Amino acid sequence: MTMGVFVLRLFVQVALLFSIARFLGPDAFGAYVGVSALGVVIGSLSSVGTGYLVLGSTSKFGKSDPALIEKAMRITLLFGLLLVPVYIWLAQYLFETSTGLLALVLIGLTELLFMPMLLIYIQRLQALGKVAKSQFLLVVPLLGRLALLVPLLVFTPSGSLELYGVVHSVTAIATLGICMVSIWPFHWKSVNAVADPRLLRKGMPYAVMRFTSLGPGELDKVLALRLLGPLDTGLFGFAARGVAVTALPVTAMVLAAQPRIFKDLAYEPARAWRLIWTVCVLAGIYGLLTLFIFRTLLPQPIEQLLGSEYGGIASVLVQLSLIVPLISVRLALAGMTIALSLPGVRTLAEWIGIAALALGALVWVPELGVPGLVRAIIVSEVLMSSLLVAAFVGLNAKSVRKVQA
Repeated sequence: MTMGVFVLRLFVQVALLFSIARFLGPDAFGAYVGVSALGVVIGSLSSVGTGYLVLGSTSKFGKSDPALIEKAMRITLLFGLLLVPVYIWLAQYLFETSTGLLALVLIGLTELLFMPMLLIYIQRLQALGKVAKSQFLLVVPLLGRLALLVPLLVFTPSGSLELYGVVHSVTAIATLGICMVSIWPFHWKSVNAVADPRLLRKGMPYAVMRFTSLGPGELDKVLALRLLGPLDTGLFGFAARGVAVTALPVTAMVLAAQPRIFKDLAYEPARAWRLIWTVCVLAGIYGLLTLFIFRTLLPQPIEQLLGSEYGGIASVLVQLSLIVPLISVRLALAGMTIALSLPGVRTLAEWIGIAALALGALVWVPELGVPGLVRAIIVSEVLMSSLLVAAFVGLNAKSVRKVQA
């Protein structure tokens, strides 16, 4: 069931990616990719990590704590609204594009308020063991956007970012509304109106962890729009989003393996480590197969499907294919840090990766363009994976010595 939802999500995201790209055209699509990536990164701070507190509490006790959930929702509402103006100012300062204020407001509200609130529902369902249902909630707004975009593609000659912003926002609001009515109705007066400082202190480390986990996969689009401009960002952004979609099977494999690893680490650590390394190797093999497909089979058909506006996308896809195995392995390693209780190691590796990506882009992109950004991503991914592998090898050796003793 869970794998079926991931497959559905994969197909919906691919179809939505093509639809948005065709609807907006490369310039507006490039602007959308950059401003939405910035929104996703800043939006990771909206809930101040309280969603993970809901996840932990519900997992521990096997049932939801209504007061905790409602406090988490209230905190997300408060900080999301406070961060939206910060996001709008930062987007206008960084990009200096013709992106309208309405588009920024709609995308900002979606990524900094509606989606973080929806994520609390998703984390609650995950903690209750309803993984398939939780993942389907992520698919619902995507299906809504696709359903609205298809007729727009037919009847609207050329779309605008403002119009797509409405689609982006309305579908998130509708999904959140369905959850608030059917899955978990809230009684807002049942909790104190003031955000609980204790929850903020407990949640902040999780907020930082989520911020750094999203950074390596989103910062490249922000840097692209800043350094390359909308047109090249449109080509790069489509290819980068395509690469990200292909990593969904790795995420599904990691989620499937985590419960078994949690259990085996306590009683049969050797078997747990065999499974950990097996998952990482399979992720690498999958990445290599995907690299082959990206380099040989996909570029020309994708360029033909997108049309002449996206001329040159085949070349960008070939260049970005080099990072597919690196991202697959890094995502597998990062997922294993949860089972191994190594959030600090993961956060450190991701901070180093973010710094390397930003520095590399600033050095290479002005001279080389898109190839320079690809080079910066490769350096970043190699650094992160190398640090995580070194930590795993050390912990594995320690585990073996402990068993032998």
